[in-house]
Amino acid sequence: MTLAAAGDRDLLFVAGGTGLAPIRALLEEAGARRMDRYVDLFVGARTAQELYGLDDMLRLSQRHHWLTVRAAVSHENIPGQQGTLPQVLHEFGPWDRHEAFLCGPPDMVTTAVRTLLHQGTPRAHIHHDPLDTPVLTEPLTPPRPGQEINQL
Repeated sequence: MTLAAAGDRDLLFVAGGTGLAPIRALLEEAGARRMDRYVDLFVGARTAQELYGLDDMLRLSQRHHWLTVRAAVSHENIPGQQGTLPQVLHEFGPWDRHEAFLCGPPDMVTTAVRTLLHQGTPRAHIHHDPLDTPVLTEPLTPPRPGQEINQL
């Protein structure tokens, strides 16, 4: 995912859990470019305690008038936005004039893509990492003496 695909449209960033890390890199790139467009960032998690990096994003929004940050939680009743990120996106949409960048758990990304498509966002304006990348099944550390490694 790169901002080069965004053209001159306003940006929508959607980050679930630690998916905020790549989205943050895009935000920093947007800030360095001093773009003349608005950015809406939605950060979500199951509980408020799991909202990774939210404080940093809120401080960033205080420094940049073009950035709006909204957080949502799905499994806890707290003040603010409640529900999954796709539900909150639906509530604040439509996003058909934005370039959307999504990162997070595959189920969230898939459901958010469907929400955006349903609201009229062109498929070509929705960006996310591949969802079919296989996960590692072998340990990352070398085996200790006496341990066997499964052969692939």
